[in-house]
Order: sequence, then C-alpha cells, then structure tokens
Amino acid sequence: MALPSSFEQTAAVARPLLSVVIPTYNEAGRILPTLERVTAYLYAQPYAWELLIADDGSTDNTRLIAHAFAEQWPTMRVLAAAAHTWYSPMPIWPPRSRRLAGCWRACKTMATMW
Repeated sequence: MALPSSFEQTAAVARPLLSVVIPTYNEAGRILPTLERVTAYLYAQPYAWELLIADDGSTDNTRLIAHAFAEQWPTMRVLAAAAHTWYSPMPIWPPRSRRLAGCWRACKTMATMW
C-alpha cells in the first residue's frame, strides 16, 4: 500500500488519539497481510493514530518485514526484544506506558487479529 502524500504532513502534526499495539513472535507468514489491513483501516479514520509492533525476539523474518513496512508509515514503530522473553508485548504495556502517545490504547494479539 502506497502512502498518500498528504498523510505524512497530517500524521506528523497531530498527537495520536489512538495507539494500537500488535505483539508478535515468529509471525513472518502473516504479519504483512495483517499490517496492510490494519493500516488501511486506520488510515481511513478521521483521527490521528500510531501503530506499534512489539516483537518478542522472533527468530524468523517477522522483525525485518515489520521494519520494511514501517518505513512507509511515519506513525508506525517496531519495538523488538533481543530474545524471546515469553512476555509480550514487552515494556510498552501497561497502557500508561510513556512509549504510547495515543489518548486511547489498544492491544491486539495476532491470534485474534482483524
């Protein structure tokens, strides 16, 4: 999905209303379609948002795919643990975390993704 030219200017100005966190661990087989669906939905919304991928030390290409996709979206970040901790989504949760800028926060697992 190509980034619309007006999106970067709008996204850079506003504090996000919504922060969406997607915890991942070895999700290379389905992370790209998930990111495409989620960003398409979020982009269609009338409010500012941010998307964070919390990778819990994946040993496949999950992190690489997420980083490559994030280069297109200035409101998307990938946070990655060096090794699998069995605790996902890592230190960006609970919702009061300073790493989340949105007024509203949502955490969705890959198992129950849109």
